[in-house]
Formats: sequence, C-alpha cells, structure tokens
Amino acid sequence: MGLRKSRRTNASEPTVRPGGEDVEKTVAFPASTEESWRHAAPPMGTAVSVEPPVTSSVPADTVAIPPVVPPSNPPIDDGLASTGGSGRRGGRARHGSHGGHRAKKPFWKRWWCWLIVAVFVIGGIGYAMEPSIAVPNTVGQGIADAQSALKDAGFENIEISGRDGGKDEIWTVKSQDPDGGQAKKSVTITLTVEKDLARVKNYAETGMKLDKAKEALSDAGYDAGDYKVESDTGKTVVKESNWVIVSVSDDSMLVITVHNKAADDAAKKKAAEEKAAAEKAAAEKAAAEKAAAEKKAQEEEAARKAQEQKAAEEAAKAKQQQEQQAQQQQQSQSTQGGNSGSGQSSGGSSGNGGGNGGSGTLSAVCEDGTTSVSAPGAPNYRGMCSGHGGIKQKLGRN
Repeated sequence: MGLRKSRRTNASEPTVRPGGEDVEKTVAFPASTEESWRHAAPPMGTAVSVEPPVTSSVPADTVAIPPVVPPSNPPIDDGLASTGGSGRRGGRARHGSHGGHRAKKPFWKRWWCWLIVAVFVIGGIGYAMEPSIAVPNTVGQGIADAQSALKDAGFENIEISGRDGGKDEIWTVKSQDPDGGQAKKSVTITLTVEKDLARVKNYAETGMKLDKAKEALSDAGYDAGDYKVESDTGKTVVKESNWVIVSVSDDSMLVITVHNKAADDAAKKKAAEEKAAAEKAAAEKAAAEKAAAEKKAQEEEAARKAQEQKAAEEAAKAKQQQEQQAQQQQQSQSTQGGNSGSGQSSGGSSGNGGGNGGSGTLSAVCEDGTTSVSAPGAPNYRGMCSGHGGIKQKLGRN
C-alpha cells in the first residue's frame, strides 16, 4: 500500500512514530474510518505487515503515516467509536484486552469497601465496650408503668407487640423479651401486651345506663367480644338506654348484668298513680259522708227545733184556752153568786167540793211534743196523752 498524507489538525488522529521497523500494530481510529475497515479489512487473525516509512521531501506541516491497518479486535460499536470510547466525542479510543474497555478493580480494592469495614469495626468495638445493666421485669404492669420502669433503668429501645389500639391503661404486659438478667442499654426490649379485662369496671360502673357504659368501653378500646351483657330477669335487652348496670363479674369472660330500670320506673309511676287515685276516691267518699252526716244533723236539728216550736205554740195555745176557760168560769160564778143567797151557800158547798177536785183544767206535755188539756174540773191526769205516747211533763192545773 502507498503512504497517506494528512494535515495534523485533529487531535484524535494517530501520530506516526519514527523508526521504520517492520512491526504488526493494532491502531484505533475515529469512527470515520471504521466503515472502510468493515469493507476492506481482511479476516480476523490475518497478520498484516506495515511498510516502513519512506523518506521524502515533504512540507513541514505534513507527516507520513503508515498504511491503514485494520484492527485485529472486533470493530467498535458506532456509539463508542463516535465518542472515542471515553464518553467524549472525538476522543481517542481506549485499548484493552476486553474489547476496548478498562478492567474493573475488585471490590476489596475500592475505598468504600474499607469505609464500611471501618464503620462495622468501630460499631462492634463500641458495642463490646458498652456496659450491661439489669433488665427490670415488667410482666403484669400497664404499658405506661412498664415503659417508665425500663426507661428509668436506661433502656430506650422499647417495642410494643399485640396492641391494636385503645388507651394505654387497658393494656397489661403479658410477656417481655428479654424478661430479666443483664443486657446492653442499646438492646431492644419487646413487650407483648394483652387487654386487662379487670379494668372494664372502671368504665361500666354500677348504676350507669348500658348505652353510656358501652360507649365509654368502646372509647377506651374494648370491643363487644371482651364481655357479654345479660339481664337479671332473663329478658332480652332491646333498648339499651332503658337498662342500668347492677353488677360486673370477675370471671374470665366478663358478664355485665343489667336491670330494666325503665320498667321499674313505669311500675312505680303506675303504683303512684293508683295510690293517688285511691286516696282521692277515699277523700271524696269521706267528704261525701261528712256532708251527708252534716246534712242529717242539720235536718235533725231543724226537726227538733220545729217540734220545740210546735210544742211551744201548742202550749201557748193551751194556756190561752185555759185562760179563756178560767175567765168564763169566773164570769159564770159571778152570775150565779149574784142571783140568791142560797145559791151562795150551795155555791159555797159546791165550792168546797170543787176544792177537792179543782175547777180548772189540767195541762200536760206528751212524749211526741204535743200538749194535752183535760176537761174542766178533771180530778187527775188519767187518760191524757193516751194517743201521744204518754205524759212527758205535767204542767199543773190552770
């Protein structure tokens, strides 16, 4: 092949080394020459001799290069050739035994590997030098108390296992890992917790309405599976606001016993209404009886007064009749005395006889209140008031 002339204006072009010795070379060229290699290159593995440089008179700005020799390695990819295999367009292609790529260093020769080793070594030394302290056993304590005890002892890495919500106070430590002995401060202590059903009484208090108690239990973190509700009468609880808590058992499955206060209130109200109605009826009856008694007394009093008035009127009438009869007798006696002296003697005699029996009328008050008057000159009260129940009071002779 003949010599090619080229102006050294591109830094990516190869530089010819003088010497003139016959050697076999592998040269990397820019991508512009790669296409010609693909068409003109002999089969791989064929030795190609490079002609020695020819001395000739050439201008100072030109250099002589040997003929183009295709590489013995497979052609470089277009993308790598265009960048010269170095990530910069127009740069030199890198040579190597692995297709033009630089071999990687083993990881133990890289700086970051030794940095990681140093970190682990320092950490291990620090952990080994860390003193061990006593681990308090918090089994049976509440979460807050257990965490406080562990932190006071110097442990900061505390994990809670088994908790699914709710307030701290309803959870109790069931187990602890580690559960005692000595441990480093940096160790993680795991607390496995469970619900403390004994604290249900703190939210379901005796006398509370069931609906309010269940709301408080739910807010604390308890659910319906943690307890059951039964009525003291065996009846089904329907309207929770009508039932109040009477007791909470200490069994493994808590039982909240309730009583139907609304039914009690209704019964009490009914009893009170019945009592009030009975008292009202009794009062009305007593008032009616009293009014009837008063009315009867008034009627009896009126009847008595009427009888007394009638008796007084009859007595006054009888007295008036007696006075009239007496006047008539006096007039009659005066007339007889003025007629004759014998008549006077006779009259005297008769007068004496009249003195024995009396010449006036007898008056008496009968048992029924009437007044009875005898015939003039009647010797006694016989026969008087016979139709009026007998003599009640003798008034004497008029």
